[in-house]
Amino acid sequence: MSHNSIRNDKTCLNCRHVVQERFCPNCGQENIDSRKSFHQLFLHFFEDLTHYENAFWRTIKNLLFKPASLTKEYLSGKRLSYLAPVRLYIFISFITFF
Repeated sequence: MSHNSIRNDKTCLNCRHVVQERFCPNCGQENIDSRKSFHQLFLHFFEDLTHYENAFWRTIKNLLFKPASLTKEYLSGKRLSYLAPVRLYIFISFITFF
């Protein structure tokens, strides 16, 4: 559940059904104000970059010590246990920039 405030307008943005509570009884969409400040967007971006859990460390370890096996496993379909290449590139570029 999000921490955003409930909208004053009681019509669902998805199906135009009247919403009395936090969720639409017709489609299940949450009736919240989805606009975010720059600060909230920056925090969300930073959390996405830093909350990698074990996938980040496993990818870095294999990239440094066994790059061929990392490539073979990624191409064979074992992608969930490793960080996506584009996310890794963006993260390393972000760290290098700072």
